Amino acid sequence: MAQGAKETAPDISRVLAIHNPDNLAWPGWLRAASPVAASIGVTLTPGEVRDRKDIKRMISAHAQGPNGGMIVLPDTITSLNRKLIIALLERLKVVPSVKVMPTLPLAPVWTTSPL
Repeated sequence: MAQGAKETAPDISRVLAIHNPDNLAWPGWLRAASPVAASIGVTLTPGEVRDRKDIKRMISAHAQGPNGGMIVLPDTITSLNRKLIIALLERLKVVPSVKVMPTLPLAPVWTTSPL
């Protein structure tokens, strides 16, 4: 996923992976993805979210820096808050690089870099 973000927006140097830390699938994925991200010059930062407040805080903080990307890993928390995530990205003028399909639990990628 980090490589897909890098291919979509080559200036990306940091990617926030929004995920629910209580989902047992994601800690292993993050451990495996971090060295891959580093090998292409991207820092992968886990963004642990359990509720709307966490989502707002993580996205707002990450959007302040340059050359950032974001991956939203599928989970009940991220799926239920899909509209909030999209609204925050629009308000913060973060550019989506993968179209979000409202009926599919995809892991969309967004970038704070111009496409």
